[in-house]
Amino acid sequence: MPSTFFWGIDHGAAGGTPERGNTSTTGVGNCSLINADNSTTAFTSSTITAGNNSFIRYHWGLFSGSFNEVNTVKFNHVSGALNAGITLKFRPSGSGWYATPTATTLSTLIHDLTNTGLAASTGVAVLVGITGPFADGKAATTTTTPSYTEYLTLQLVTASTTAAGNSTSAGNYAMQLAWNEN
Repeated sequence: MPSTFFWGIDHGAAGGTPERGNTSTTGVGNCSLINADNSTTAFTSSTITAGNNSFIRYHWGLFSGSFNEVNTVKFNHVSGALNAGITLKFRPSGSGWYATPTATTLSTLIHDLTNTGLAASTGVAVLVGITGPFADGKAATTTTTPSYTEYLTLQLVTASTTAAGNSTSAGNYAMQLAWNEN
C-alpha cells in the first residue's frame, strides 16, 4: 500500500525549542511564494514588486499511511518560467533554521532553482525522519509512519529591473518533491 503525502507549512513568529513557526498547517493547498506570512492569501492579493522578495517560506512534507520505506527524496523546480530578474532560491533545512519570515533576502538559501524543466529526480536531496520538520534526526531514508521532510525553505528574489506583472506562467511554478517508495 502506498504512502499518503501532505504538504505543510510553518509560519508566524519563531518560538519553541527547536524554533519553529507559531502556526503549523498540514494539508496546505496554496504553496504560493507571496508578499505575506500566511498560507491562505492568494498570490494575486499579495504581489511582489520589483526589487522586493517573497516572504521566506518554510514548506515541509508529511508521509503517512502504509509503506515499508521512503527514500531518495529530492526537490526541484520542474516547470513554469520565471521572468528575467527573478531568482528562485532554496535550501533544505532542519533544526535551528527557522526564523520569523520576512521579505529580507536570506543569503543561506544556497540552491538556485530558477531554471525550469529539470527532472525532480535530479533535484536537491531532502532528508526525512520521524521528528517534525524543525527537528534534527533525519536521514536519506525512513521506515516509520508518520515521517516528515526537513524544511523546504524557499524565497523568490527580484531585481529592481524586473518587469511588472506575472511571470510568463501567470504565477504558476511547479515545484516537485519526488521519492522512491517500497
